[in-house]
Amino acid sequence: MRLLASVVVVLSGLGSPALAEDCASLVKSMCGDAAGQEGSGTVDNTGRRVLTVEVKPPAYAIGDRFPVEERSLLMNPKRYGLPGTDGTWRYYAMDGVVYRVDNTSAKVIEVIRDSRTWRLR
Repeated sequence: MRLLASVVVVLSGLGSPALAEDCASLVKSMCGDAAGQEGSGTVDNTGRRVLTVEVKPPAYAIGDRFPVEERSLLMNPKRYGLPGTDGTWRYYAMDGVVYRVDNTSAKVIEVIRDSRTWRLR
């Protein structure tokens, strides 16, 4: 199943898209003219450019065996706003997703994907 998310970005204070050379957007593909000649996405009737992004599902789902031999343990979960471990499970990070994994079976117990974890690789 493909998931799509729409992100609306206002490119200038006047509500109209900026020219590419004047664009300060971190997402350079959002820079372009009002006709949509440069950049990706579409311009809506308010002058905002709408970008459609494909969101990839996590590599492992609840119940899958996680490759604990190949990944590093997340050592300080409280740094990311996650509760500490109780000894029966541990956290592993991969591609911006944190997996809570059972110690004995290496099965995924929980998949955590939010603003706290997106930087983790």
